[in-house]
Amino acid sequence: MIIQGESHKDWISGMDFNPTGTNMVTCSGDSTVKIWDFLNVKCSATFKCHTQPVYSVSFHHTGDFVVSGSMDQTARLLDINTQKSRHIFRGHVDSVTGVKF
Repeated sequence: MIIQGESHKDWISGMDFNPTGTNMVTCSGDSTVKIWDFLNVKCSATFKCHTQPVYSVSFHHTGDFVVSGSMDQTARLLDINTQKSRHIFRGHVDSVTGVKF
């Protein structure tokens, strides 16, 4: 086992590994996206920008960005380095259940 985390407050619906191999991202029914740091063995960032459960996450090939898809009918571009949401993709008429770079 590399890391064990119990930080999400609801079911985990998706995850992806950073291409650099140093961390991973998870998303949950608790409406959060979390970055898990393998080197320091902890949750290093929590994004609380979605208003409903988050179904899917995907790292960009550089490892600097994550895209997330949610039941709130949005996808978001998350900046790992600044820990901020950079863009909201609106226009869906239902949940965004899958995202991929």
